[in-house]
Amino acid sequence: MICLTSVTFRRMKPEEILRVAARAGIEGIEWGGDVHVPAGDLAAARRMRALCEDAGIPALSLGSYFFLNAGMDFRPVLETALALGVRDVRIWAGAVRLDGSFYQPQEIAQGAQELRAVCDCAQAEGVRIHVERHRGTMTHTPAQACSLFAQAQAPNLHSYWQPNPEKDTEENLSCIAALRPHISHVHVFTWTADNTRLALADGADAWKRYIAALGPRRYMIEFVRGEEPAQLLQDASHLRAWLASFAQEA
Repeated sequence: MICLTSVTFRRMKPEEILRVAARAGIEGIEWGGDVHVPAGDLAAARRMRALCEDAGIPALSLGSYFFLNAGMDFRPVLETALALGVRDVRIWAGAVRLDGSFYQPQEIAQGAQELRAVCDCAQAEGVRIHVERHRGTMTHTPAQACSLFAQAQAPNLHSYWQPNPEKDTEENLSCIAALRPHISHVHVFTWTADNTRLALADGADAWKRYIAALGPRRYMIEFVRGEEPAQLLQDASHLRAWLASFAQEA
């Protein structure tokens, strides 16, 4: 399933995003909680739900900016997801640390305790929680991520996966192998180690191997070169071809 994160086009209005998504054959959208569907703005969430229904492209998840260990209230995020009509919410395993420092075991234990509470709250409404797998957070390494998930022990807890641009293909494949039981959805992009955004096809060899290792999932295109709608069309076309090829070989 080929999807799109709305943060790919933060500067575009939702109506514009939906038009581009339709042209690209996008099958669903994860709406970002920073610009398009802020936590607690239930009117915006209901409007987005209606726009998606009219466009025939479902809202699939809420990409929230809820951070563990930050003293935040999860309830507004959950209420927003319900108003949006989705049953999947992405959260962050702590704020991103840009100084290269790692979260310590006691911090991960604290995060796991809060994560379990978040999952319990969501479970009561039939909502699944997906943790962003991101550099500089509690999921920086596969070992850290597995520790967080093992300590939280929640049936509705899952993990996103995305390649770490600072790692080579083999290291990213090792991460998939370690987290595979937890991985639900995938953020798709091709970046260099210094975060320069490339065309997805520039990472074709790596992505074909990632898809073979991940298998059928929800693949969400996140960020495109130059934030250009035309680039989304190209990236979606390549991703569609790779997934079709994998399905034929499987």
